[in-house]
Amino acid sequence: RILQGPRIADDPGLVLARRILAESLMRTGQPAAALAVVEPLTGTDAADGAALAIAASAHLLLGDLRQAEAAFARAAAASRSPRGRADVAVALLTGGRAD
Repeated sequence: RILQGPRIADDPGLVLARRILAESLMRTGQPAAALAVVEPLTGTDAADGAALAIAASAHLLLGDLRQAEAAFARAAAASRSPRGRADVAVALLTGGRAD
């Protein structure tokens, strides 16, 4: 499996590494694996907006629209920068929502 050796999965503190790995997995058509990598970053009230957006996109690709919408809403609320909010908006649009 992809999470072998010194494992990113064993250290939830590796936020940037987890996001990069999850984004790579999404680009290679592996949303379930991406979700597994990024989920430890999304379970708190202080969750990372970028990680939430990745999780939302993964849920969307997996057909879990309810989870995707909830994660997109949390991502929008957590994104403090205009860039972060723009990323969430793009993710929503690519998921078929325009509101």
